Amino acid sequence: MKGILITNRYYLDEGMKYLAGRLIQSAKDRGVTLTHSVCPLVSSLSVRPMDADFVIFWDKDAVAARVIENMGIPTFNSSETIRICDSKTLTYLALCGLDCLIPTVFSPVCFPVSSNEDDELILEVEKLGYPLIIKESTGSLGMQVYLINNRAELIYKSRALRHTAHQYQKYVGDERGTDIRFYVAGGAVVGACKRINTTSFTSNLAMGGKIELYSPTEQEKELALEVAKRLNLSFGSVDFIKDNGKSYFVEANSNAYFKGIESLGVDVAGQYVDSIIKTVKNNASKN
Repeated sequence: MKGILITNRYYLDEGMKYLAGRLIQSAKDRGVTLTHSVCPLVSSLSVRPMDADFVIFWDKDAVAARVIENMGIPTFNSSETIRICDSKTLTYLALCGLDCLIPTVFSPVCFPVSSNEDDELILEVEKLGYPLIIKESTGSLGMQVYLINNRAELIYKSRALRHTAHQYQKYVGDERGTDIRFYVAGGAVVGACKRINTTSFTSNLAMGGKIELYSPTEQEKELALEVAKRLNLSFGSVDFIKDNGKSYFVEANSNAYFKGIESLGVDVAGQYVDSIIKTVKNNASKN
């Protein structure tokens, strides 16, 4: 069996280099050849032919992923999962009805030619209370998330983002800069960690956070798996914030880094590869 690991054409930091090496070695340990390639250019909705039994698509280019799927190559994660997880708005829509969603106001569409101020939006958002959080609909590594403390900050940031899809959320959390991340693969929780940042309200390790192992309850694992199921995550992460004993969903990632949790002894890469091999073999036996 052979596969291709596809990553972004323009972005290869230390976290990406680490996960590529780990996935390739984990596949080799299981008798599977996994080669590394950058995301292909899509031309007239086609790409160069690929000789692979599967593709691990570690990028957010849902169009390229869809084209690869159309070639009949099993792709993990799917283009639709990548598309939904890359949009915080679409993710929330997919999870509608779950009792773990943070109270949220979504920004209305504002065309570039628009000039009117939206006092109604400001008043509606203020019902969430201060402080509150603004998140751009797409973003990575916690860099498009903003803490808003008062009306002046809200108006300023709202105007700055008026032509960018974003959402406003009630501030929740017992511990500032802390969340719980669940790594899932093949319909199971394969690792859980607590991310802590004492210097920022965001917990991302890229923003200076630290990490420790977390022992989840069965109820917490069930909730994480329900989110993963609704998003059709073959593998990835699901994040929650704890507030007064309740878990609130933060976001899901179809391509979350795992160097941090593996440094604590959890073999995420191996479990990802195991789940993919199992799925590919099961699908082949049905055909």
